[in-house]
Amino acid sequence: MKRIDKKATFGQQASKVTQLADALSQAISRKEFLEGDSLPSINQLSAQYGVSRDTVFKAFLDLRERGLIDSTPGKGYYVTSQVTNVLLLLDQYTPFKEALYNSFVRHLPINYKVDLLFHQYNERLFNTILRESIGKYNKYIVMNFDNEKFSTVLNKINPSRLLLLDFGKFEKEKYSYICQDFDESFYQALNLLKERLKNYHQLVFLFPKSLRRCRRLSDAFLFSPAMRAFPFRSAGWKSVRPACGWRCLSLPFSRWTC
Repeated sequence: MKRIDKKATFGQQASKVTQLADALSQAISRKEFLEGDSLPSINQLSAQYGVSRDTVFKAFLDLRERGLIDSTPGKGYYVTSQVTNVLLLLDQYTPFKEALYNSFVRHLPINYKVDLLFHQYNERLFNTILRESIGKYNKYIVMNFDNEKFSTVLNKINPSRLLLLDFGKFEKEKYSYICQDFDESFYQALNLLKERLKNYHQLVFLFPKSLRRCRRLSDAFLFSPAMRAFPFRSAGWKSVRPACGWRCLSLPFSRWTC
């Protein structure tokens, strides 16, 4: 019987059914079990992992729903398709990131499994997540934690398996990437509105201060040469005062580099 790598005991972050199904899925992804190979029996896995037979049976049902395994009388459970495990590491949760994730998984084949994590712009957390994920995933889709700094831990990932998302002014020629030049896009958007903006006495750039991207756009807004003719300032939402007239402008951002 092929033994599946086991890390001592199950943790508390998910049910035993989910963790066992994920362990089997990763074994299939690592090609420890090829298409057509039989999986260990329910009794064997129950003894190996110290879980009930019902837990193993439910894990098998989970994998069958994913399209990875099937069963026939006399043969037991066997692999029908290779799974592709994907790590989607984003910066922080926003409704846009939720929409991005939902759209992403909706367009993937059923045998793709995506783990979504957030690094919260914390370098230590970012490095820990990547170090612990190396070898566990077939593909890595990563938003870096810093616009200017390329984490050395990314060098441990095969470039053919890594896709960089979002901003990044660091050297990345050997990697695939989809990056938006926010500063340049914002500058061009303001230039398009330059004549119309002359009708206003003051420009105020409102943004949630918790978002790093907005802080960078604030700098572009304040120091853009095209805007020097106008009085303006940047502020958080709390700066909005009663009895003042405000108009919100939606600026076009469309410059992406692939």
